[in-house]
Amino acid sequence: MLQSLSDSLKVEAQAILDNFDPEKLSKINSFFTNCLGKISNFALQKAQHNFTQTRESSPPTTCTNSHTKWTGIPCKHRIVEVLELGLLAQPERFDTQWHLRREALAGGVGSQNFWNIGTLNKSLEPNVATPILSRHPKHDLERWHPK
Repeated sequence: MLQSLSDSLKVEAQAILDNFDPEKLSKINSFFTNCLGKISNFALQKAQHNFTQTRESSPPTTCTNSHTKWTGIPCKHRIVEVLELGLLAQPERFDTQWHLRREALAGGVGSQNFWNIGTLNKSLEPNVATPILSRHPKHDLERWHPK
């Protein structure tokens, strides 16, 4: 029974990883080429929306930077600045929460590092949150969850 559950979790995990495949993104402007495979698809889709807004309306004269601070995704003002310089979007412009950390999954979905698979007395849980949280300094966590 444990093997069957383990196999089911492996299949589900692989399906999740397949969703991060850069080939799966459609209609992403070449402006984001440097970010493909490095930034999550969700963040790239949101950034693409901001990019589209730069064409549809002119941004306000001043940027409060609240969008970028809140989401960690470049706002339309920053995108316009980069476009005016003739450059492409860079992964560094996205908050680290949106960066894909494939090296953390180097063992693959079947590895002990990916799934915390123990005895029947232990629950089966993804072992992903702990390493990611431990990489952020305490002040970064407080920024998102103030006391």
